[in-house]
Amino acid sequence: MHLYDPARPQGVPWPNPSQTSIYRTFLPADYRKIATPFGVVGMIEMECSPWVEDNYWVLDAAARDTIVVGTVGNLYPGKPDFREHLSRLHKNPLFRGIRFAYLWGRKVAEEVPKAEFISDLKALAEAGLTLDSVGGPALLQDVVQITDKVPELRVVIDHLPGTQPPEEPAARAAFEAALRELGKRPQVYVKFSEIFQRADENGRRVRSGGRIPRELSFYPCLLIFFFAANRAVALPGDAGQVQQEGVLEGGLLVALVAAGDAAVSGFHAGLQQEPVAAGLGGAEFGNPLGGLPALHLGWWPAEQFLPAWW
Repeated sequence: MHLYDPARPQGVPWPNPSQTSIYRTFLPADYRKIATPFGVVGMIEMECSPWVEDNYWVLDAAARDTIVVGTVGNLYPGKPDFREHLSRLHKNPLFRGIRFAYLWGRKVAEEVPKAEFISDLKALAEAGLTLDSVGGPALLQDVVQITDKVPELRVVIDHLPGTQPPEEPAARAAFEAALRELGKRPQVYVKFSEIFQRADENGRRVRSGGRIPRELSFYPCLLIFFFAANRAVALPGDAGQVQQEGVLEGGLLVALVAAGDAAVSGFHAGLQQEPVAAGLGGAEFGNPLGGLPALHLGWWPAEQFLPAWW
């Protein structure tokens, strides 16, 4: 979930005024109003600003509402001030990691060979924190290299279900090989978001409008489901997506996990709670989110939230 306030004197780097559907103040209280009717009682904030000071702004906002159970900030590994801010932010138990991605003009592939970048990721891992990233098909090979060099680092790949696999045969083969390799690595997780997509009247993908196709063949992201069937997945929570679509994604996640008889464990771990049982067709799961208290996003009765065609 993204938190931001365009009404601040300094404004925001995202969203921009042209994004009229989301260009408004969105704080924990606003999320609570949307999520509470669905029984959701906790959320993790995801960065949406490259401004270092916004890490602290988010933590201040989170401190005012207990629905926030964690935050993922934005720092630049390899930069001189990385360790200073990591040390300061890590003192707050809500701070659970950073996102470094193909966002804000950054290129992950250009940073991976740099010794100072890897050194700072090792510091992140030593602190027990998580690296989130996003960036399309090429990102998978980046994550392979990062986890080769820092195998103790927990990595969450954001929005992978929305990734369109390459069409060129060699690139497609590299994509699938990287995916298979990451499937063997228990420290790599996937956030199930951007599953449902939109198409115009000609069946072409569009960012807005159109319809949500019901044909499973429209979703090449099904390639990754074997990756989740073996192990843990992270759950969706994106302010930039239509809330109803997020609910459907949560239901779909539950159905897939149950069908694969997978044990769902957590990400951004570090807090403890008693095991939680959640039922779906008689299946039970212990401590489904690795200790994050009250973060039950996605654990709804499937028949209530899954589309009828499923």
